[in-house]
Amino acid sequence: MNDPEASRRLDVARILSPTCDCAEHVRVRLAVGESGQVDVLCRPKEPTLSGFAFAIEVKSYTQIGDRELGPWLKQAADYVGARPENNWQPIAASFVWLVGINLDPRQDEQCRMAGMFQLAQHFRVGKACDFGRGLVLVFGPSAEIYHDGTWSPRAATLLAAKRVLAGRRQSLRARESNS
Repeated sequence: MNDPEASRRLDVARILSPTCDCAEHVRVRLAVGESGQVDVLCRPKEPTLSGFAFAIEVKSYTQIGDRELGPWLKQAADYVGARPENNWQPIAASFVWLVGINLDPRQDEQCRMAGMFQLAQHFRVGKACDFGRGLVLVFGPSAEIYHDGTWSPRAATLLAAKRVLAGRRQSLRARESNS
């Protein structure tokens, strides 16, 4: 069976494995009770961050616009708070892997996609990209948690931030301890 995303998943693991444990195609139980499958699940090796897991959503496209990005962001948002079947921590955040994918250069598309990422950060969804200076994991336009092999001093704070659930900002960790 042809898997066009296989090489991109391997890229994720190759790039992040020095600083994260990575597992491909991990089954998860979504917050709504349904099951799903995360392309790559990561857990930082840094002791202060090892209590967090995050998902990487990988797609095999060469160029995208807002019509492709919208469903990807929704899918990534569904993974936040999901419980991995490999017994890792619930997923604290999710990132759309945009390394090697060109964004539609038209100004209107650029504006819409920037706005989509601005909104997605409230759901703990960000993007993984390479601006020619190494891999960056970022929420919204500037809240970097990872840059070229180094975790940001704010990474734990950003990964633990509250997420909008049912119209209210809730801590996923507090929700986890109540279940």
